[in-house]
Amino acid sequence: MNDSPFTFSESSEFRKFCQLSADLGRNPLLVQGAGGNTSIKEDGLLWVKASGTWLSEATEKKTMVAVDLARLQQAMTQNDERAEKPQHFKADPTESLRPSIETVVHASLKHRVVLHVHCVETISWAVLQNAEKLLAAPLGGLDWVFIPYRRPGLPLAREIQSKITEQTNVLILGNHGLVVAADSIEEAHELLLDVHQRLRRSKREVTIPKSNFDLPAESNYRAAEFFAQGIAHDTISLEKVEKGSLYPDHVIFLGSGLQLLNSSSTLDQLERNQPDTLPKALIIPDQAVLVHKQASRGTDEMLLSLTEVGARLQPDDLVQKLTFKDEAELLNWDAEKYRQELARRNASA
Repeated sequence: MNDSPFTFSESSEFRKFCQLSADLGRNPLLVQGAGGNTSIKEDGLLWVKASGTWLSEATEKKTMVAVDLARLQQAMTQNDERAEKPQHFKADPTESLRPSIETVVHASLKHRVVLHVHCVETISWAVLQNAEKLLAAPLGGLDWVFIPYRRPGLPLAREIQSKITEQTNVLILGNHGLVVAADSIEEAHELLLDVHQRLRRSKREVTIPKSNFDLPAESNYRAAEFFAQGIAHDTISLEKVEKGSLYPDHVIFLGSGLQLLNSSSTLDQLERNQPDTLPKALIIPDQAVLVHKQASRGTDEMLLSLTEVGARLQPDDLVQKLTFKDEAELLNWDAEKYRQELARRNASA
């Protein structure tokens, strides 16, 4: 392309932005799988992570896509329903990648650089019923705001717009994650690390014994990666997460709630009784975490996130979970179905 705005993607500043994005994506305490997204504004364009891509690959693969910022913001102001599908605002209509489902969130903030991560420390606070009150002390001195859970996309962007001021640069998203914003790549990174450090919580160390669970070769399941096995071996975590979903990516990648195989049933019985509705992940308490062989790429990483969040929840924590309506909105959302399909394609590639 000869259009001057696109030359930014060849600049050292853009490469620095992609390097930071990749560094964040490679830290499983901040980003898991295809979760999280970053953006930078330049020459009237919003360069944002494409849906279904992995931040960890931002320096290896084409990961960012340009959006016409003014057109998107105008659509948001006018309540144009197209703002819900940011692909309508791609600066290059021939681009095959779709902008992140969170593009409208990035467009809602005036700052040049916006980083949205699924920081496990933040989420362990953001899922608590009295999160906003509890966060006041650790975040004291920052221009922060708590955003109650809203469906990712336009509903979340509208809630953000109703809560922030010109100075707000830290958003704690209820049951979701963390957003920080600044006018430079360096400032945004420093702010993210500051918040991450402030929100560190005590974590139970979970011992994962060598598995003796016998998984038949003909099973629809495989053992989850070792790093994702912890959730099966922490009773407190299971009590907190087993009935319902804590955050959107859990629903998208693992399905509604978390299915445990109770002691009165066997894996063989489960597979015979519901062959068409088998869960993407299955927890056998005190024994193993299993992943369906057809589950999308990133499932193990999402189980790691669940393990890390769960290990930070304390016995007396009151947890706020997504409602059934929240889950249904996510599972029936076209943009999320698109991301799921991309994940399935990547898994089979």
